Amino acid sequence: MIDILIPVLGRPERAKPVHQSIWHNSALPRTVIFLCSRGDEAEIEACKQTGAIVHLIDGGDHEYARKINAGCLLDFTKNQWVFLGADDLDFHPRWDMAAMQVYADTGKRVIGTNDLCNPTVMRGLHSTHSLVHKSYIEDGTIDEPGKLLHEGYHHNYCDTEFIETARMRGEWAFSPDSYVEHLHWICGKGEKQDSIYEKGQKDYHSDGRLYATRRKLWR
Repeated sequence: MIDILIPVLGRPERAKPVHQSIWHNSALPRTVIFLCSRGDEAEIEACKQTGAIVHLIDGGDHEYARKINAGCLLDFTKNQWVFLGADDLDFHPRWDMAAMQVYADTGKRVIGTNDLCNPTVMRGLHSTHSLVHKSYIEDGTIDEPGKLLHEGYHHNYCDTEFIETARMRGEWAFSPDSYVEHLHWICGKGEKQDSIYEKGQKDYHSDGRLYATRRKLWR
């Protein structure tokens, strides 16, 4: 029922824990898909060891958005939903049922989960990781049908644009009891700021400038 997309890069030690977290705490049928960069051999092998699907794309900049978009277009599953995940997440029991209940109550096609980290998320105003009905993929970004995330961002703000666009369309709802905890160092839940986090932070300000330029498209 749900394709859980996990873009990964250079953290082979996280493949098994996030896979186990998904598998042990999900109630609905699900397919776990690791989206790996070609040449990231240790990561690829670790993901294969979990038994999940491993899909390879070219590495380089803007990887998170490109990997999510590529994962959304895979046609070998018949699931109705995709979850926009990451490898630094801890899925809590029945997270999926809580999110689906909000869909049943509201009919919204983008359901935000509670990451127990970002203050704006915990106020119910945003979501860093969301459950998305596949029919919404056709709507895409504000100017790119078929792509959920704008690929111009190096890493930051692509989720902000995604949620603000869905809210503008009247398609977003928040599930406060769908706990998908973000184990990010900035919340004191990760061991350290590793090289992958540093890569994301490096272009924070340029991503912010791009967001400021694009936000007029949906506001």
